[in-house]
Amino acid sequence: MTTWPEQSPEQLLAASRRACAEEEYSRAYELCTQALEQADLLEDEHTRIDSALTLANVVLHCAPTGSDPFALRRQLCDLALGSSREFGYEAGIAAGLLTLATLDFDNSTALLEESLAIARSSGDVAAAIRATSQLAVQLLTEGKPDEACVLSTKSVRQARTCQDPYALYYSLYVHTTCFQGSKAEQRAVYEEAADLCRQQRWKRRLLKMLFACATLACEEGERQLEEVYLREALSLSQQCGNTAWESKCLERLAAAVQDDPEQAELLLGMSRALAEPEPDFFALREALEKDDWQAAREAIMEALRDEALGRTDPPSP
Repeated sequence: MTTWPEQSPEQLLAASRRACAEEEYSRAYELCTQALEQADLLEDEHTRIDSALTLANVVLHCAPTGSDPFALRRQLCDLALGSSREFGYEAGIAAGLLTLATLDFDNSTALLEESLAIARSSGDVAAAIRATSQLAVQLLTEGKPDEACVLSTKSVRQARTCQDPYALYYSLYVHTTCFQGSKAEQRAVYEEAADLCRQQRWKRRLLKMLFACATLACEEGERQLEEVYLREALSLSQQCGNTAWESKCLERLAAAVQDDPEQAELLLGMSRALAEPEPDFFALREALEKDDWQAAREAIMEALRDEALGRTDPPSP
């Protein structure tokens, strides 16, 4: 394991969260494991709990060989919740319940409502926003899109006043799923999320928002605007070394520049050379259009699992 000298458990945890935001899961795993170990040694219960919850997210992407990532996630969640209740750490209880709700879908409404009540009683506005957003998702998967939209709109309104960048991003991310309105209005929500990602320098999240904006611009017939989004997304995917997204951006750009057959052919050839499994970013919307709530539930859990823990610190300057 890599050694990260002269860093406190809190610093290691913050670095791990930054690595998560950029999907550098191997590095996040090492940092978070060390944070957990140091917090244990120093008997720093709050950081120990927060590290366990962060690690519960990381193991979905970077679990030890031969292990069951979902079983590990549940073990870490149970550890964090048990310790939080023992030490009266309300923030840990609220966050742990949010994570548990993604593992125990049948009881998720009750878990989310408990998390929301604790967040409100402790004055943790950001945690309350995350719980409200997840409750909106729950309503959507129960086939109640109107109620989901009302709740996600409320979450966004609260997040815009709470001065917590991640809470705002998360509420916007969920709102794009629950949104009811024109494609132009939906794209405006994605653009707000994209602007926030630029401010916080969340490159991976910005990439997803740009791709969504491009798709909606295409559906609106705004091909020039689609190309603008795709070219920014292409640049970001190259910076991040994400060849799956780079390939998809090139493929989409080829379709967007059909008036220039030579350029389109070149872009398509580059896309095929880089081809990897395609990001399934719109599986949820397709399921909703077919009223397939089971598929929607699965797509939502997949889409939100990286965002379910709560606060993710922005990268350092």
